[in-house]
Amino acid sequence: MALWLHWWNAIVLLRPAFLAPTQLSVVRRRVAGLTVRTDLLGVTSIVRTLSLKPVLYDRLLDHFHSAAIKPMRS
Repeated sequence: MALWLHWWNAIVLLRPAFLAPTQLSVVRRRVAGLTVRTDLLGVTSIVRTLSLKPVLYDRLLDHFHSAAIKPMRS
C-alpha cells in the first residue's frame, strides 16, 4: 500500500497541468493502466489491463493527443 501512496502523491503533482478538473481523474486511470500492465503493447495493454470496452481504444488514443493537457514550461 505504501507504494501506491507514493504513486498517488506523484500524480497529484500533475494537477496544475490540466485545464479541466475531470482530466486529472481520466489521467489517473490511464497512468494506473500503464503502471500495472503486464506487456508493452501500448494503448492495447491499457485497454486489456483495465478491462475497458474495445470501443474505448480510439478515445484512449485521442487522450494522449488531447489539448486539455497544458505542459508546464520551466
